[in-house]
Amino acid sequence: MNLIAYIKILSISLPALISIFFAVKKPGSSKFFEYAAITGIFIFALFIPVKDGFAVFGMVVAIVFFTAYKIAKRDFSIMRTGFNIPMFLYLGMDALSFLWSYSLNDSIVEFSKILYFFAFFFAAAELLNSVKKISFMLGTFAFSITLAIMYGLYQKFFIAGFMYAGSRLTGFNNDLSFPVQVSYGIVMFLCFYAFNFKTASINGGRVENGGGRQRNGGGKGAVKLPEAEKKISAVSLDRLKTYIPAFIISIIVIIGFFDIVMTKTRSALLGIVPAILVIALLKSKKLFIAVIVFLIAANAGSFYLSKTYRTRVMTMFNPAVYKTESKSHLDAESHICLIESGLAMFEHHPLTGVGAAAFTKYFKTHKDVQFPWYHNPKTGKKLYCLYLAIPGNGYVQTLSEIGIFGFIILMWLFVEGIRKPYMLFKNSDDDFKKKISVMMLGITIVFMGAFTSAATMSDDKCSNLFFFFLAVFAAASALRKNEK
Repeated sequence: MNLIAYIKILSISLPALISIFFAVKKPGSSKFFEYAAITGIFIFALFIPVKDGFAVFGMVVAIVFFTAYKIAKRDFSIMRTGFNIPMFLYLGMDALSFLWSYSLNDSIVEFSKILYFFAFFFAAAELLNSVKKISFMLGTFAFSITLAIMYGLYQKFFIAGFMYAGSRLTGFNNDLSFPVQVSYGIVMFLCFYAFNFKTASINGGRVENGGGRQRNGGGKGAVKLPEAEKKISAVSLDRLKTYIPAFIISIIVIIGFFDIVMTKTRSALLGIVPAILVIALLKSKKLFIAVIVFLIAANAGSFYLSKTYRTRVMTMFNPAVYKTESKSHLDAESHICLIESGLAMFEHHPLTGVGAAAFTKYFKTHKDVQFPWYHNPKTGKKLYCLYLAIPGNGYVQTLSEIGIFGFIILMWLFVEGIRKPYMLFKNSDDDFKKKISVMMLGITIVFMGAFTSAATMSDDKCSNLFFFFLAVFAAASALRKNEK
């Protein structure tokens, strides 16, 4: 490690040790540490789509003060979230890979990243212990992702270099993490703010007034016309109050979807499209059909208007149609060859893999797994592109680096990320929990889509945000009924 790395470690370790010292000496300071840790979570939610360096700082603050909080309370238990076993097993597989890793330093760095992602998850899951705190953090992220979405629109139409047809939006980050973060935001806006997933409502939310006619007979239960009109007027006003936020949210979602399309990132589309379909299906069959029609129309329009978008989507099914945007760009054929190299590593080391984060070093030093020379369909020349020497597919990278057992554990975590939210959605009569459940289900689908590209468990722009939402779900699941 270089000098900067040691300075970073020291800058984190010193305040951590001071905080722990005070936590040991002053048990009554737990409340201070609790609020300090929550402040770290707030910093993360505020900056993750805008400035990831500040977001990582927020994670560190949350972890440090959460540790001090637990010590001050003399509570060394670990919250049961329903995800503990696959998470700890995955962390264990990363640690075991030290024994056979082809790049021990990279494996240690990978392990440390995942460790603090998981530590942040447990801190957020335990500290966000009320509806108010959860709603505040989601509102904070809603604010920051809205800024990122609007900046993406501004970037496309007003910043030189992004206005030409072949450009790819990057937002405040890059063209891989930005669309995934926007996808998380779209799912959150739809599930938490726009839709209501209540299973039933009294009289379907309608005011019963005898068809607008005053009932004669003067019965005890008769409703007088003026009173009914007042109720109808009140309901109309309430509906107007909901229509305005719904309209604003619709605009944000549409612009967000436009941003995703303009990044031309296929993995984001593979995540957000099925996520929206699942959310719509859980809401109503009519909405599901409407969403299908909208997605067909939106994609047809994008196919017609953007040759780059059309080409990149078609390469998911036939790489031969790819038009290389530039000689240095990772085109579809080299992408597939890198995936084949990852599968070759897995074939050579099916049980253990080559070690966490050791793909690059193994690839560069073992000619038998490097992909062959390939034909560039635009220039007609044969090129050899190492690019970043990663497979560009999180599933293949997991198989090649920590083997079949690590891959099974990853799939276990993903399955639980779908199964548990769905079960809570089906079994709970709490509207807040239903919203959080459907949101988490959609976000898991988005993250699984991101894994078809370069996203991995140690991605500090996609994975940490996934674990933030997973913590929100775990926290909401643990809330007692009617707990605010």
